[in-house]
Order: sequence, then structure tokens, then C-alpha cells
Amino acid sequence: MSYRTIRDITVLTGTTESALRYYDEKGILIPTIKSQKGRREWLYDEEAVKRLRKVLMLKKIGLSVGEIKKMIESGAEGRKMIMEKHLDTLRERRDEIDRKIAAGELVRMIDELAKDDTELHRVLLEKTTDIYIGKQEADSGGEDAEEGGNEL
Repeated sequence: MSYRTIRDITVLTGTTESALRYYDEKGILIPTIKSQKGRREWLYDEEAVKRLRKVLMLKKIGLSVGEIKKMIESGAEGRKMIMEKHLDTLRERRDEIDRKIAAGELVRMIDELAKDDTELHRVLLEKTTDIYIGKQEADSGGEDAEEGGNEL
């Protein structure tokens, strides 16, 4: 069986020694062999390398270290539930970003349409704000409109 040193792993995966030590502390990636000489002597087998790649991929898609640990410790159903919850969160974030982009584009169009007409600009912006805040209140279950008004 061949082993890789902690230095080899950092070069191979682009992660840092401190990240590997952190993953060890959290029980996410434990070296296959821990030498008494110190951390630089830690050795990892191919299974550990595969596990690290999975950890790095899960981190890249936005899972927290706690969620990654749960994913690793869970069975198939648990992993599925964690991933579905994470995907739902990502979709919600995407939808919110899409709404902000649409509102920003609308404000830009209003600025273009009402260049020198301050009254028209005011009315259009007011109506747009009413529509945007109304939509936001409906989506959030009627939260305080004052909070949403600051986002435009």
C-alpha cells in the first residue's frame, strides 16, 4: 500500500496543511497513519485522498464543515436530506438574487426613460418600489416593508 505525506496531499489537492489539520480536529479527514514525530509525518492512503476530494467538492458547493461531517457520517438517506436542504437554500438565494437583479435593471430603465424629468422619475420609482416591496411582502409573509424598501 502506498501513502502520501501531508505535503504531497497539499500539492495534489491545492489545500493547505492547516486545512488538513483542521479537518483532522473535526474528525472529517483523519490521516491513515499519524507519526509520533509530528504533523509533517502524517500519511494518507488513497481512500483518504478520495475522501478529501469529496470534502473539498462539498466545501466548494457551499456546505459548512458541520454539514460535511454529517454527510460523511450519514447513510444514503441522511446524505440525501442534507443535500436537498442545501440545494433548497441555494435556490432561495438564487431567487433572491434574481429579484434584486430585476429590480436593479428596472431602476436603470427608469433612469434612462426619465432622464431629465424628475417628476416622472419620482413617480416611476415610487410605483416600482410599491410593486417590488409588495412582491417582497407577499414572498416573505408580510415582513416590515421598511426593511425591503432599503434594498432598491
